[in-house]
Amino acid sequence: LMAALIREGLVRRAEGKMPFVFLTPAKEAYYTPFGFVTVGACFACGVDQRTKDPSGVCEAAGFHFSEHTGMTAGDGKKAGQENLAEQAFENPHVREILPEEYDAVSDWINRRLKESYSLYAHRSADYMATLCRELASEGGRIMGIFDGDQTREASLKGVFLYTTEGGPEITEPVCDPEAEDQVYETIRIWSGVLSDSIRGEAKNRENDLDAGHREGDLRAASVEPDREGSMVKEMEIVGCSPNRPGVREKFKAMIRIVSLEECIRFVPAREAFTQCIRVTDPILEENNGVFLLSLSPSGNSLKRLQEESGDCVELTIEELAALLFHDIFLNEAV
Repeated sequence: LMAALIREGLVRRAEGKMPFVFLTPAKEAYYTPFGFVTVGACFACGVDQRTKDPSGVCEAAGFHFSEHTGMTAGDGKKAGQENLAEQAFENPHVREILPEEYDAVSDWINRRLKESYSLYAHRSADYMATLCRELASEGGRIMGIFDGDQTREASLKGVFLYTTEGGPEITEPVCDPEAEDQVYETIRIWSGVLSDSIRGEAKNRENDLDAGHREGDLRAASVEPDREGSMVKEMEIVGCSPNRPGVREKFKAMIRIVSLEECIRFVPAREAFTQCIRVTDPILEENNGVFLLSLSPSGNSLKRLQEESGDCVELTIEELAALLFHDIFLNEAV
């Protein structure tokens, strides 16, 4: 059944001229029979529990939650504020990105991604709205890191996602390249506040459970007794730069060419290259044939040929995908 679903899904995507699909596999062997190939990985780095000290650091800096689960710097220079300013921002504020900001924020994210990646998922207001609904189902939100006046786009220094279902997790950090260290440090401090908040909520639920048993309130029995332990596990930042300290591989990224003609348009090329290729694809018939492949920084093209021209290289669809996308690290997991 699963094999039939995957094949049907690929055929429908090919009819819609989708260039490629990608996924993060539970096991690579499940998808290799369908033309998927591993092209990179997503990386994660843990929040340093030895230096997190959320209550001490955040109290000293005067951080507090806003009504949108934000965190702002308190007034005045409190003890420890000077040291924090060296690591993070002078006037940091972490809060939820609001729907009316989706257009501007998605444009900001696209610009940042273009600076660092050859291939990325293009953001839009609709994309952000859908993402927000998905995150809400897991107790999460889209958060922004601002420094100074929040009404100015220049004050936006970073965007990240968080979820709390199954344990707090920070994902997909995007930041101003000149403020990367400060953004990660601010996320570290904010995650400490989030963990403390979750601990407090879990403790309250535990107390409610005890009170419910004492008072015979059966509704309280629906609270899991071990909720606190599961919610405050080691937090990590998923989708971080592979150059961050303490980084580790979180999961693989696999890709499958769907419409070969459309896919070629998206391949980043650093230098001009032309080659006759014969491609075989056992699932998507339209990808089979002889082509003249031309790649260049100014644009790519793929021309179908009636017969081979010069030295022609034979490639499976998997081999071609590996050649085109090798070592592109896809941090966008869907």
